[in-house]
Amino acid sequence: VLYLLSDAASYITGAILNVSGGR
Repeated sequence: VLYLLSDAASYITGAILNVSGGR
């Protein structure tokens, strides 16, 4: 469970940084 949460958190964070920083 912890692994899934961490993976999901990193994925969401990357998506946010991509949208706000890249575009």
